[in-house]
Amino acid sequence: MNPVACCGRGRVQLNGVFRTLARGVIAVDHLPDYLIAKELGEIIRFIRRGQAMDWRALPPETVKAAAN
Repeated sequence: MNPVACCGRGRVQLNGVFRTLARGVIAVDHLPDYLIAKELGEIIRFIRRGQAMDWRALPPETVKAAAN
C-alpha cells in the first residue's frame, strides 16, 4: 500500500509543519557547516559553507556533461 495515497489531508498538514520548521531553521542560521536557503517555489538548498559554487557560473558544456 502506498503510504502517501492513504494519508489524505494528513500529508498536507505534514507539509505545512515541515515548511514552518524549515523557515525557522533558515531564519536562525545556526548550522556551522551549512547554509540553508529557500529557492523559488518549494526548493530548499543546503550549501556547505566555504565550498559554495553557483552552477550558473560554470561553462555550459560542464553543466551538460554533469547532467548526463
